[in-house]
Amino acid sequence: TCAEEVAGKILALWFPISAFVMMGFDHVVANQFLIPVGMMYGADISISHLLFRALLPASLGNLVGGGLFVGAVYWYVYDSMTGDKKFLARIKDGWSNARRGNVPKDE
Repeated sequence: TCAEEVAGKILALWFPISAFVMMGFDHVVANQFLIPVGMMYGADISISHLLFRALLPASLGNLVGGGLFVGAVYWYVYDSMTGDKKFLARIKDGWSNARRGNVPKDE
């Protein structure tokens, strides 16, 4: 963040993390720690619950969110940048041809 003091950095992280928790999303790494610790302390949770109701859905969500949505944004940005480069290259080629007198004639 742009904050220079530790308090500002903590405050900048507090709200996104709080929103993530309040929305009820699962975090794969946090679940890999918290659920087994809860099991060690006697919580009524089975291994199948850990795998199929906590880790698998969160992992699939990360795969879809990270793989498709982020990948789609990267593809769109990259494609638009290469399109701009192609457009600029055509302009540059046209300018070079015009300076040499190689102007295409309209048909």
